[in-house]
Amino acid sequence: MDNEEAELERALAGIANGDMSDDDELHEEKHEEAPLPKPKAEEKHETHIAVAAPSGDLSRVKNEVLADLRPIIGSVKLPADEKFDLTMRVYDVTKDGGMLEVAYEATKGINDDSRKADSLLRVINEIDKQSK
Repeated sequence: MDNEEAELERALAGIANGDMSDDDELHEEKHEEAPLPKPKAEEKHETHIAVAAPSGDLSRVKNEVLADLRPIIGSVKLPADEKFDLTMRVYDVTKDGGMLEVAYEATKGINDDSRKADSLLRVINEIDKQSK
């Protein structure tokens, strides 16, 4: 066994026994590879959704939505009280008297007398407000 092999065996034995000399430690450090990075704790990935900024012409969008909504509101398949509420919300936004007619038609299908009375009174109040 040549000198290098004997030195290597001694170094390995010293490592196994945990008794390396300072000279051996220096020699060992020269041959060490860069330390591996420690595994990171579970990384959180956030999802960001890009949303287009509004064009600023929201009144145009509102008018287009109302134009799409008005023709179908009379034929919407909802329970009478929900149809009334929907129609009155559209009326509140548009002040379109035609919506009061649709709302009145919806009241005819409301079975709860208390709810029906409240709905009819609301239609009357809105008609009175428009008449002034």
